Amino acid sequence: MSRARNRKLIKITLVLGVLGFAYWCVVGYTLPVYHYESSDRGMAALEVPWKGLHFDNVQPRFDEYKAATGNSTATLCRTDTRNWTDPHLWWENLTHPRWDLPYIPPSENPNYHYSTNQPANLQSASAHEG
Repeated sequence: MSRARNRKLIKITLVLGVLGFAYWCVVGYTLPVYHYESSDRGMAALEVPWKGLHFDNVQPRFDEYKAATGNSTATLCRTDTRNWTDPHLWWENLTHPRWDLPYIPPSENPNYHYSTNQPANLQSASAHEG
């Protein structure tokens, strides 16, 4: 192959690579949802940043759960792993405090409404959040 043809082939390959990466970044953009559970599996919560349910809302709900159940040894855990396939999430994967929480595998049936034996004031509060 001639030198000019090699250069042209390299340029075409680079342009196609950049276009492919740009397409993947735009079309492959994910809207993440993060899941949390208490270590005793009595409480589960969602973080949906693009719907206004932020990480800042999860800890207070967990604190309410701990106070209502009197379980001071329970810890808040994440049930999601980091998504390294989406470049939009790389910075968040490295810096967000959610990743400091301990990981536990997700329950088959997470309790997003706590348990049926929780105090009435917590039951009505969780029913109105839905």
